[in-house]
Amino acid sequence: MLTQAENKSKASNLAHSVSRESILPTHRHCLSRDLQHEIQSRAQATNRSHSQNGCRRQEYLSTRNQLEQKLTPLLVSRTVMPDFSNQSRQHEETALNKNERSMHQKTLNEILQNRHYNSQAESSLHDAIISRNWSKAISYARSNPEMCRYQTPRGYYPLHCACVMGSCPFEVVLALVEAYPEAVNLRNSYPIGDTPLHTQARNCQKTSSKMKILLENANLRLRDRFGNTVLHVACGTNSIIDVLRELITKDSLTVDMKNNNGETSLETLWNSFLQSIPGHLSVARILSKKTHETTESLKRFWDKVKLLVLRERVEDDECLLGQYMLRRKVPLKMLHLAIMLDSRLTSHPNKEGNYFLHLMILQGIPFESSIFKMATDRIALEARNVDGETALSLCLRENMVAYLDPITRQAPELLVLRDKKTSLYPFQLAAAVDCSLDVIFRLLVVRPEVASYRDK
Repeated sequence: MLTQAENKSKASNLAHSVSRESILPTHRHCLSRDLQHEIQSRAQATNRSHSQNGCRRQEYLSTRNQLEQKLTPLLVSRTVMPDFSNQSRQHEETALNKNERSMHQKTLNEILQNRHYNSQAESSLHDAIISRNWSKAISYARSNPEMCRYQTPRGYYPLHCACVMGSCPFEVVLALVEAYPEAVNLRNSYPIGDTPLHTQARNCQKTSSKMKILLENANLRLRDRFGNTVLHVACGTNSIIDVLRELITKDSLTVDMKNNNGETSLETLWNSFLQSIPGHLSVARILSKKTHETTESLKRFWDKVKLLVLRERVEDDECLLGQYMLRRKVPLKMLHLAIMLDSRLTSHPNKEGNYFLHLMILQGIPFESSIFKMATDRIALEARNVDGETALSLCLRENMVAYLDPITRQAPELLVLRDKKTSLYPFQLAAAVDCSLDVIFRLLVVRPEVASYRDK
């Protein structure tokens, strides 16, 4: 008979060498009942361990794959940010915009490979454009203008095809527009309902010559399926500033139009710039105060911002850039960047006598301590606008109590000044405009003596 220790040792060896299925009934009669039970329990424990290890392995592989998917675009993008010279402009496009352009090229190839035309004549002009036979394309457009009216089953006119291809010469686009001017405002049916202008806006990183031709007969308020105007697309794909200037000159009201996500073209420009690695790093360095030097890409971006905000206004209004941005309720980080780039923005009143601080309160901008510190000085705090309102009285009337403590801390003397309209002290004005008791109490705590001569 085997001892208990020998049974356990033998059982352990057998459990690791065989699985539960390999313990056949023919072998079991040779083993004692205790030994069979020990083998069974050890085998179950081993299987549980392997199962847990398998789950951990699967979880590890899943996590690693997720990290690789997230990090690979970043690692690839890092290889294209060595400097900010003019040669690196093409690298400022975001991964999203690159994918979008790639999708259009793939879509165009798919359309032409699976096309079904009524006659050979209908496909000739499309084929000439895709095969880059530019002289033949010009000849077809001028000799037979009707060919410019043919479209693929997915709604691509020859002008769409020419605009998709960034290498298409200026002369080809001119010939197509002259042959069929109405095509400029026709949308395709796939993938996102682009007009030729939308498509051309994605290929304007170097020149605006082809865009000028298309603009002569264009309706810039047409949208794609995502609600984007041509200006949205141009701002989101790093088009040069000349393109933006042409679009704004043609129809300045498109600056305020919003897409399906509720974004204006200015917000699209901001989000697109932050999605690029050079743009994100340059903004981060400025906001973290690690440097005050602006890169070439940041300068080009900021020129576009000023164009969209100021439009065709005189250059003197650049000092009021921050106030125009406040009226458009741009992201707070953009406001912060604007002040960091030009400190004059907070020290100039507008025609109504409102400083940057006054407009922050009037526009209901949420309190941001970093912006407030840069936007306030003694002059702005104590200044009254043309209606006789100080920043404190505006704060009470607009119920922007988040600004209350910062203002009273920096300028407690405002609490002893009467309001010009009502001749009330601030704590009395707070009660008159139905502010809470907490607000009145906070005002009196700072200057309690005001309560004793309120009737003077």
